[in-house]
Amino acid sequence: MAWILVLVVVLVGALTVGLWLSKNASNKQEDALKTKARVRKMRQLAVDIEEMLDTLKKYDGDTDLQVSILSYLISDTEKRLQLDPSNEETKTDLMRLKDAHSKAEGSSGGRASIPHNDRQLAIMRRHLSKTIKLIRHMLNKGFISETDAQEHVHRLKLLALNSEVEAYLVQGDRCRENDDNLTAASYYKHAKETLLSSSIQFDGKTKEIKRISKLISGIYSSNPNEDDDYLPEDSPMEDGGLGSKSGRID
Repeated sequence: MAWILVLVVVLVGALTVGLWLSKNASNKQEDALKTKARVRKMRQLAVDIEEMLDTLKKYDGDTDLQVSILSYLISDTEKRLQLDPSNEETKTDLMRLKDAHSKAEGSSGGRASIPHNDRQLAIMRRHLSKTIKLIRHMLNKGFISETDAQEHVHRLKLLALNSEVEAYLVQGDRCRENDDNLTAASYYKHAKETLLSSSIQFDGKTKEIKRISKLISGIYSSNPNEDDDYLPEDSPMEDGGLGSKSGRID
């Protein structure tokens, strides 16, 4: 009978060990899946930030901000690599970001352009808004000083404002060249209103408002029967056209 008791103990022990091993393997698999999901999420955020960087290169051109953001991305990618050391995609990303960081440090920046249509303006404003949030996050994490953060945020807000105004003015000039003075006036009016309604202050703001007012007056002086506050019903501004106020950064 003793051997039966021993057999039962062995079977119970084996079953217990088997259950423990199975649970342990299941936990490891679950942890591995969570890690991979976290790495994927971190990489997607990095991809989004790199898209914002492309926008900054095109419309802002401040290399100091680009270097700071790339430093943040490198640190974040190194954390990804610690989570999954065998991930070749992360290794490639890290090498590419370090190369971009070196190039940005040695660059004096390029000439900034302006958006020329609704889509470009919308993308720029969306990315600038996200960049401002990123700058504040980087400040909390110690990747940028408070002084630099404030300067960058103010510059980007001003960039969004000026780009919106400039987009209106460019469209207005084009309409005027095509002798479409009413539509040109509506674009000029919205450029002026954008400046007047913005809380962002900068040197020359009042002078620019007066300059745009003269553009409007110049049109209506040649159209004496038109009211200065008149907007034609088919104005491209009436249906959320170029430079629609939604999404503006103030």
